[in-house]
Formats: sequence, structure tokens, C-alpha cells
Amino acid sequence: MKSKLIILIAIIIIGIGAGYMFGVKGTGFGKKGNIRWLGYNEGMEKAKRENKQILLNFVTHWCDWCKKMDEETFGNKEVRGLIEKGFVPIRVDAELSGEAHYKGRKMGYKELAVHYSVKEVPTTWFLEGDGTLIAMMPGKIEPDYFLKTLAYVKNGVYKTDVKLADYAGVKKPQD
Repeated sequence: MKSKLIILIAIIIIGIGAGYMFGVKGTGFGKKGNIRWLGYNEGMEKAKRENKQILLNFVTHWCDWCKKMDEETFGNKEVRGLIEKGFVPIRVDAELSGEAHYKGRKMGYKELAVHYSVKEVPTTWFLEGDGTLIAMMPGKIEPDYFLKTLAYVKNGVYKTDVKLADYAGVKKPQD
């Protein structure tokens, strides 16, 4: 009886630890950003159904830059507001097991990351509601620049000749 109780307590402690480590949807992040991230399949279906653009964020549970972006960028109230109004937020931990439906195929999250050309984490993709690729941004993105990027995508400026750097007011270094 005593050994069963110890095993039960160990399972509960491991479960709580894993829940803390992997957070909502198994992403390994705290709740600071308060963005309700969807899994890949659920998010893609929702975006198609609602004809909303997609913000697809690839992370890993061990990535410090991913966690910093989660806290600083996705934790930013303005960023969160723009995402909630105009995008379906999807998060994929490229190293966790899971099954994604991509272009009629079933694949794991690692293979999905390869298909999205993820070479570093975090990597953020913007997609149309039907899955058409808009743009990819590798690395941690600061809140101010991310706000401008969200507006650039949401307002369809990417469909014009205006470059994101010009839209965001990024100055080129002088020679």
C-alpha cells in the first residue's frame, strides 16, 4: 500500500512538473502572453473557416529566445491585441511529437518544421487563411517592430511594392 502511494505521488509530481514545463498545448512557455495558441491542425481549420490570416510560431521548449519573445513580444498588450483581432495564432514545438496535416499528408512536427524551412527558433510565419505563405521571420522580434509587421501583413501592404523595412521606418546604414 505504501509503495502504491509513493508511486501515485511521484506520478502527480511528474505530471505537475511536465504541465509547468510544457504549458498549454505542450509549448513549454508560461502564461504571461495570454495568447490562446492553437495547435497546427485546429488553427489551420479555424483560419480557413473564418478566412483569417495565420500567425504560425515555431518554437522548442528549451529555446531561451523563444521564451524571451513570448514574454516581451507576445506579452506586449498592443501586440496581443492585434493578434487577437486579426490573426489565428498557432504554435508548434518543432521537437514535440504530434501529428500535423500538411497539404494532404500526415507528418510529425519535426517534418512540418522542415516543410516550413525552419532553420532556427523562434521562427514566425504569416499565412493567408487558406495556408498560402506570406512571409517568414526567423529569430526573436522586438515588440515595436513586430507591431509594424502585424499591421503590414494585416493591412495587405505586403501585396504592394512597399517593403516592410520602408513601412516600418527602418533606416539603412550609411556607407
